[in-house]
Amino acid sequence: MVKPAYILFAKSASQDKDTGSFSIFDIIERLQLTPLPKPADPNQQVMVLFEPMRIIACWSSETDEDRGHEYDHEIVAFLPGELSSILGSAGKFRFQAGMQNFRITAVFATPLPITKPGILRFQSKVRITGAQNWQTQSYSLPVEILPEQPVSPSPSGTTEKAA
Repeated sequence: MVKPAYILFAKSASQDKDTGSFSIFDIIERLQLTPLPKPADPNQQVMVLFEPMRIIACWSSETDEDRGHEYDHEIVAFLPGELSSILGSAGKFRFQAGMQNFRITAVFATPLPITKPGILRFQSKVRITGAQNWQTQSYSLPVEILPEQPVSPSPSGTTEKAA
């Protein structure tokens, strides 16, 4: 039976092509979000700088029998206060010969539509292809909504946060 090894939410990761060593950078343990102020001019376009985030889930095999199966996998996000989930990735995999871990990464390349404070939960699910039941592991983090910050126009015509 495969077992969860770990699951993390991070800004970036890298793998050494020679050794296969995997490094995870800027692990996220909580989110503090600030609502965007409404522009004074309704025709003004608002731009948001966004960094893609990733969920990294690792599953471990214990026996040669585990490594003989094909597996389905999914990574989903449950937003605070919502019952439905957002699919981050889905697919199939097999453990390679002699390999004991399989790592799945889902990159959320667009902002998650978080509108409420609470708990943001990511779930990695794995099952033998064709089986009914999933094995799961979860990563939960608190989401705090901070007060809106006023903006003021700068001389160049862009907007800046008021001091």
